[in-house]
Amino acid sequence: MRNTISIVGPVRLISAFLLASLLICGITALAGPLDIEASYGNRGGCAYLKTGRVTGDDDLYLTAEEYGSYATLCEFVQASPTRHGGLVTTVLCGHEGDGYQTIEMNRIEFGNGGREVAIFDEQGNEWARLQRCR
Repeated sequence: MRNTISIVGPVRLISAFLLASLLICGITALAGPLDIEASYGNRGGCAYLKTGRVTGDDDLYLTAEEYGSYATLCEFVQASPTRHGGLVTTVLCGHEGDGYQTIEMNRIEFGNGGREVAIFDEQGNEWARLQRCR
């Protein structure tokens, strides 16, 4: 009689763990845009979202996929929730007149029952405070 060690059980367990890890990582990687239903903006930004026409240099808006202004468009690449209900985001930004893109981080805070959003840069400076578009 041979002494053999069965490795079938541990191999199945490791395979299941690896498969679960890959699925979780894949789902997380696909969850780039923000999980919000509303769009936000100032008066010009909300008008831009409805019509696609820029009304002025001060147009600012935020959607689940991006935020932007007259001269800047930033696409959400990653979003992580904070303990206080906000988000920390990584964005890929293009700037008018520049042939390159930048990678930036922002903090996004929702207020006034979800009717307002504030966007802060990496240093904590407020970039915009926007209202929910109607």
